[in-house]
Amino acid sequence: MARHTQVRRPRWAALGLGATIVATALSVVTGSVAQAATTGTLYVANQRANTVSVVDAATGTITATVPVGSQPSDESITPDGTRVYVANSANGIVNGTVSVIDTGTNTVIATVGVGRNSGGIEVNPDGQSVYVTNASDDSVSVISTTTNTVTATIPGLDFPLSVTFNPTGTRAYVGDLDAVRVIDTATNTVTATIPIGGSVSAVTVNPAGTVLYAADRSNNTLVVINTTTNTVGATIPVGAFPSAVALSPSGGTAYVTNLSSSSVSVIDTTTNTVTATVSVGSFPTGVAISADGSTAYATHGTTASVIDTATNTVTGTLSGFQTADAIVVRPSTAPPAPTVTGVSPTTGPAAGGTTVTITGADFTGATAVHFGGTAATFTVNSDNSITATAPAATVTGPVDITVTTPSGTSTTSPADQYTYTADTTQLTAGPILFTVVPGHLFLTLNLSATLTDTTTGHPVAGQTITFTVGSTTVCTAVTNAAGVATCHGPCPVLLALLAGRYKATFAGSATLAPATAYGYLIQHH
Repeated sequence: MARHTQVRRPRWAALGLGATIVATALSVVTGSVAQAATTGTLYVANQRANTVSVVDAATGTITATVPVGSQPSDESITPDGTRVYVANSANGIVNGTVSVIDTGTNTVIATVGVGRNSGGIEVNPDGQSVYVTNASDDSVSVISTTTNTVTATIPGLDFPLSVTFNPTGTRAYVGDLDAVRVIDTATNTVTATIPIGGSVSAVTVNPAGTVLYAADRSNNTLVVINTTTNTVGATIPVGAFPSAVALSPSGGTAYVTNLSSSSVSVIDTTTNTVTATVSVGSFPTGVAISADGSTAYATHGTTASVIDTATNTVTGTLSGFQTADAIVVRPSTAPPAPTVTGVSPTTGPAAGGTTVTITGADFTGATAVHFGGTAATFTVNSDNSITATAPAATVTGPVDITVTTPSGTSTTSPADQYTYTADTTQLTAGPILFTVVPGHLFLTLNLSATLTDTTTGHPVAGQTITFTVGSTTVCTAVTNAAGVATCHGPCPVLLALLAGRYKATFAGSATLAPATAYGYLIQHH
């Protein structure tokens, strides 16, 4: 997950609830500007005003107002914090749009047309694409962040309202009327459906990518899903009509806004139990957590509650909004590049395949792991741990293991070095065949040997084997796909009788150790 938590919420206007909720919220909610407990910048979508308010989190003051499209209802910020993507639903009557805000200038630099009732939006952790749910079109639009154009449309959904990604961005999870759909982001196809039994208003994934949380507004629960098996593991009762869910940076605590209960449920994700219920303003919709995890923000109507996560109490109120809906947090500084402080084990065969644990910091959202210049498959376990499979090497010796996130690539150091060792090999000499020509002093020897990589157990092709008798080279041959080298050549009869055997030699290569085998020229009884 990104360091700043994005909010997921349903499209109330499309369900016919918008006008009632807005009117009630504006008549009930009051409050004064409070000193927020953290630094950074808040971006609050004002659904009624078609704007986004930019708020200094340290002072609680609105520093800019950015005009966007019609009825902005959800937001997502890029991992480097340079852009905010805003989904504008246009009440589902006409096609929606996505406004792209440059956070350096707080201006809209692009507007992207998407489907009807565009609502849920999320930037892929790799920073290369944005997924937008189009509820009334039963689809998801895929936007390239390079060109800010729609590059694909994913059909086959059922009024999708929310979307999120696993930490590596290889899978997207879309919440719709009765299920969570799993999308392979390489092919943009739905690969699995996880029945929930109710309408999913919000989804988010823990930093390790192992657990998905889905807010079920029909049954007033937070559904816990195992992402390995795509099965429901637990259901946690929360308040009435849960609308959004956000996780603390560590993933240890979940915060759920309950629209009809005017509260935020605080959940310990280790025990899957509600540990606190925080009363906030009427009809809370969005929720976001500060980058340091110290503060939660819940939007409602013209205000937003500031919650101290240490005590789970409301310490202040931000005001000046117009039907505040979604909220995202931009840290005061961009997330740091990852750092590798250790690898285990530190050595492995050139054939690759070794499971290596990489330790360090700022691994969340990792998009690539390299052993030298070769990409490896990997899993992000946490912000401090990655498990990778060493790829095959082209040469032996030390290489640097680097981790890449949208914030950059780790700087190399002795702590990240992994040493490839040559694979051990074995030569097996084949049976000797020879031809004797009467009256000649030479034999024609037919020789063979098989070369095997004993580290992998596989035959080795394309390697040169030299066959000698005594100090005389009889012939050379290259191993075939089965690892077998065969050749024939002349050998003096007297030399064959004196030596009694021949030698097959593999000199070794950049990744394979040398090997030698002997075969008898004369059969002993």
